Amino acid sequence: MKEQVLLNLTAQLTEMNSLIKKLNEDMQILRDENTRLKNENALLKEENEYLKKKLFGTKSETSHSLGLGQLSFF
Repeated sequence: MKEQVLLNLTAQLTEMNSLIKKLNEDMQILRDENTRLKNENALLKEENEYLKKKLFGTKSETSHSLGLGQLSFF
């Protein structure tokens, strides 16, 4: 009887060790994906800021570029 209990416990321990190993592998995969997504998010934020500045930032349109300098002669 004791031998059977010992065998059952050994089998459970082996199964639990396998499960722990699998969970650790899954956790590492998720950490890697999290890091990749954080990097991608940072790049997208940077691109978004650049595009907003380009769209809504100060323009280089001046009276000279619009040809208003020549109108001042009249």
